[in-house]
Amino acid sequence: MDYKSTISDIFSPRKNKFAVPNYQRAYSWEVGSEEDKQVPQFLKDLKEHPISVPQYHLGHFLFEQDKQDRNKFWIIDGQQRMTTVVILMSSIYDRISTVPDLEKEAANVFNEYLKNSDDIQKFETVGYDNNYFLNIIIEKRQDKTDTKSRRRILEAANYFKKEIANVEIETVLHWKQLIENAKITTDTVEDKAEATQIFTFQNDRGKELTTLEKLKAFLMLQIYLSCKSSGADPNASI
Repeated sequence: MDYKSTISDIFSPRKNKFAVPNYQRAYSWEVGSEEDKQVPQFLKDLKEHPISVPQYHLGHFLFEQDKQDRNKFWIIDGQQRMTTVVILMSSIYDRISTVPDLEKEAANVFNEYLKNSDDIQKFETVGYDNNYFLNIIIEKRQDKTDTKSRRRILEAANYFKKEIANVEIETVLHWKQLIENAKITTDTVEDKAEATQIFTFQNDRGKELTTLEKLKAFLMLQIYLSCKSSGADPNASI
């Protein structure tokens, strides 16, 4: 994966897929009623992106490449932004798939960001929320919204759906183009212990870690340090 890339570049390879490890936080971005909430701000940035600037900047992403499946990348930093990108692209797909002239473009969005031509999910959130994410965001099926993170996923999807329904199709395509061509930087590690260390000290932009998430990160770091002194395998222990 190139250091300088775009969202489209990392998603477009058919076999590439992304997942959030279970030691990461669940989806925490909110809609709310305030303008400074993360999801409205995300869309506001797209709306206000200067026409004179060719690329939208979406920041840095850190991945851990899976040792068994080399096409699978665990998201160590940037998962809130990437989850939001996939939710937005799902909403864009819903809108453009209703336009006969855009059927091929809609199919490309679905295959690149939701499920590939092998019916493999392209992005998975944390394991305990992923079935809900699959139902609500990809399969468009109802599911029980029984946790805060699931409520936030649903609220983000409903927010984007409402905003997209209120603009012309040209604007929707413009937002799609900005996201797909968004400039990003990436880094990849191949060791779970290193990924855990980085996660411990790397706070995702937009929302502070909860006390439980900080405790979880602290415990993972202590496991790594203990394994380092004892000679045990930190990847297996973590």
